[in-house]
Amino acid sequence: MPDRDPTSPLRELIEGCSAQSEDRMRAVLGDQMTAYVTNAEGGVDRVHGRDAYLQRLLALKAPVFTVEVTQSVAVSSD
Repeated sequence: MPDRDPTSPLRELIEGCSAQSEDRMRAVLGDQMTAYVTNAEGGVDRVHGRDAYLQRLLALKAPVFTVEVTQSVAVSSD
């Protein structure tokens, strides 16, 4: 069985966001995830968990947009 493309979850998240599909976004996010989200003051808020992240993402008052991944770079862990 071939290894899964490590960029696949990110691509799936972006595609779900572009499709405005909460279900598709939820499917690729881990329940124990931690993210840092830019706040209104220009700082960052630590957000823990899929539901908390989606709540912040879906609360954005932004125009509808689409994104297409044209390339990605893997960053080594060190």
